[in-house]
Amino acid sequence: MSYVEGIQRERTSKLSSYGKLLLSNGVALPYETNRVDFTIEWNPEVEGDVPSVELTEEVAGLVGCDVAIYFSGSSEKQPGVHVYSSPGKDSEVFLTVRLHEAFPDREVEEYVSHFLRRRRVAVEECFRYSDGDGVQWNLTCRGIGGESRTMRFLFDAALALQQSTMRSIQVQLESAEDALEALKGNEVWRFIGLHENEWLEVKSQLPDLSKSAGKFTLVKDVAQFANSRLGGILVYGMFTKNKGDGDAIRRVVPFSLDERLKNSIEATLRNQVYPAIANLHVDSVSIDGGDLLYVYVPPQSDSAKPFIVEGAGIAELGKGSVFAVPIRSGGAAVQVTGKSLHALLAGRISLSG
Repeated sequence: MSYVEGIQRERTSKLSSYGKLLLSNGVALPYETNRVDFTIEWNPEVEGDVPSVELTEEVAGLVGCDVAIYFSGSSEKQPGVHVYSSPGKDSEVFLTVRLHEAFPDREVEEYVSHFLRRRRVAVEECFRYSDGDGVQWNLTCRGIGGESRTMRFLFDAALALQQSTMRSIQVQLESAEDALEALKGNEVWRFIGLHENEWLEVKSQLPDLSKSAGKFTLVKDVAQFANSRLGGILVYGMFTKNKGDGDAIRRVVPFSLDERLKNSIEATLRNQVYPAIANLHVDSVSIDGGDLLYVYVPPQSDSAKPFIVEGAGIAELGKGSVFAVPIRSGGAAVQVTGKSLHALLAGRISLSG
């Protein structure tokens, strides 16, 4: 498909030529060339939407030199978009944004990567630099899955990113309720760098629910929060790494989740935890072509505790002969010992019938 209708030269100086690049959709874009570089100017407030990479690559083939199409905001309220192509070389896409001054530099890369990924734009490099107007960030980007991105699309994505940090946002999640709201809002980036703690545990993948041991692992990991004071949230599809300061979430690793699997999870939790956990919330969020699954456990009534996980289905021991009482301790799940469980229940129940 051809995007270029023609190249119209309007005037020439000693070093450069100026004119209009005529596109097949009727848009005319100003250009300047010195026979080494061919620069096209696009303005979202003046011209209509135009291709980005495809357009520069076509022009590079026509003129035989480096080609750039760009928009540089006239004020700090507007981001910049720059796309470069050279004959026979890979194209490059750059977004230039200004982020809120209070936004911590150490969190920028994680934030912008996850923000733009939701818009099917991948960030390959994040570079900070200062100019006369303050600090800017230059983001090297590409479309995810080879998808095309127009200049308008890139501009709108950069503008949304820039404006998002100008709001008064709470980057740090401080409770399971915060985490739940972040997931509902598809703000997965807010988990990056967060440590597992008393109310949060993450796993890179689900246990094998076709096996009794896998089901036991699932219900144990959920019931620990039902037995805790704060409740909690369990997220599947996040990878942690310990760099000497505890297990921190480093990246998302989404997986394929169908309705049958989700129903199996809910059924397992109903059937193997006693008593039933009140207001249990099982849901998923889509990201990067896959899903994250999360299980939210609100704080439970003390009168309902302890929540007991029934056995792993060891047939020779009889159904219900194996059970556990998991609790949350710091950032890990532990089991209540038989001695502690006896002390907890002594005097509350009678085994004599």
